[in-house]
Amino acid sequence: MPSKLVEKFNNLFSVTRPLNILLTVLSVWVGFIYSLDSFFSPILIYAAASAGFICAAGNIFNDFFDKSVDQINKPDRPYAAGKLQAVDMLVSGIFAYSSGILLSFFVGIEGFLIVLSTSVLLMVYNVKAKRMVLAGNVIISLLAGMAFLYGGLAGGSIKNAAIPALFAVVFHFGREIFKDIEDKYADKKSGIDTFPVRYGEGKALALGISVFILLIFLTPIPYVFLNYSLLYLITVAVGVDLLLIVLIQRYLVSRRMEHLKQLNKLMKIGMVFGLLALMLK
Repeated sequence: MPSKLVEKFNNLFSVTRPLNILLTVLSVWVGFIYSLDSFFSPILIYAAASAGFICAAGNIFNDFFDKSVDQINKPDRPYAAGKLQAVDMLVSGIFAYSSGILLSFFVGIEGFLIVLSTSVLLMVYNVKAKRMVLAGNVIISLLAGMAFLYGGLAGGSIKNAAIPALFAVVFHFGREIFKDIEDKYADKKSGIDTFPVRYGEGKALALGISVFILLIFLTPIPYVFLNYSLLYLITVAVGVDLLLIVLIQRYLVSRRMEHLKQLNKLMKIGMVFGLLALMLK
């Protein structure tokens, strides 16, 4: 019996996407640093924890509503594979949402409103928007930027976190397009109307590449005009821009499913280096 509970816990933990939670928490932290020019405050714990719970909830419900798609494209995911039941997903998802919203009260009324609106947007995304052309991509991108603004709010100033928030929005929008290219056949089979499904892989590739090229041109601006450090510039140039150039080249050479999955995973490395660069401002 205990071994079954441990297995269920491990599967639920996997469904929350721990790496995504970590990146969300780090985004809140970076936003906080930009706002307060300090690395820690008690309110940061509440902000980071509430954001982590909301991220976990969003991922749980993503798998819950995407079961049929995952059974085609990602059959090893615990819910798609039948290792978790619907009640497991619903109870854990509701618990995560409730915890995140309750913890946000300690960040203040503005923090509560941000987390509440984020929760609503995530549910809209999971239930409806991700099945509509670009709507889901835009929501996820905005929510990625919102994590930095939430951290900035915890530190006392959303304005100071605007630059990292903007970079996050652009990066995630490009990444979302490439993820849709990876999921194109499963989405089409499931009746999900994404950009690659409606307009074709070629146009989707052109859009994703254009977004990443825009980001490459944007990243030096804080160094040139806003007195960001040389260390920031070197880190973002090597860890983000160069990586994106390599990824673009690889996408143009091969669009085989296994290569698309590998390249989309590599984008998370770019996210980590992006966060590091922003911390080195």
